[in-house]
Amino acid sequence: MLKKKENLNSLKRNKNKVLLIVINICLFALVVALQFLFENIFLTIGLLLLIGITDYFLCNFPRQKEEKNKEYLSKAFVEAFSYFSIYIETGLPVYKALQATIPFAKKELQEKIVTLLREIDEDKSIQPYIHFSNAFSSLAIRQVMLSIYKINEEGGSENYLQQFRALFASFAFESRKEKLLALENKMNSTAVFPLIASSLVMALIALGIVAVLGGMMNGL
Repeated sequence: MLKKKENLNSLKRNKNKVLLIVINICLFALVVALQFLFENIFLTIGLLLLIGITDYFLCNFPRQKEEKNKEYLSKAFVEAFSYFSIYIETGLPVYKALQATIPFAKKELQEKIVTLLREIDEDKSIQPYIHFSNAFSSLAIRQVMLSIYKINEEGGSENYLQQFRALFASFAFESRKEKLLALENKMNSTAVFPLIASSLVMALIALGIVAVLGGMMNGL
């Protein structure tokens, strides 16, 4: 199951690469044709720059989208697994605790937990937990999931429960700290816009005064 999903993801990435190559070939053919028809070097340079910019966004947009999705999932993980930690502390087995966590998770995370449970049914090794953690950008989540696997294997051993508590508490703290820093940076960046607008207004006023004075001097 895991290998099949990895192959599908690899196939999708290769398909996107082939599509990008085909688009580039078509665009380059268009540039050559336009250069042959108009013989304008500036038009050619402009089109080549446009192709470069297009390639940059086509290559980076999927990666940025994936990073944002992983960041969103990390926040959802903290929220949902706060409930998981409560269930596991009350003595509920890992599998049952994961099932009980599903209603409190975001939709995207619900699907991944359901997939994790299905894979645990098929594979009792550590692989389902690693595959689940691969959906997130943080290595701390992988450590948390490994500790959950150990709790499951050792039947709720207190040592592994303590390890889970420490790892999850640390990750939750760092996640909330990053969220506050991101909010602060957003507010600071928003505060810059009025200053930029004021500077532009002052610049326009100054240009207007210079233009008026220039006109007066020319009139003299």
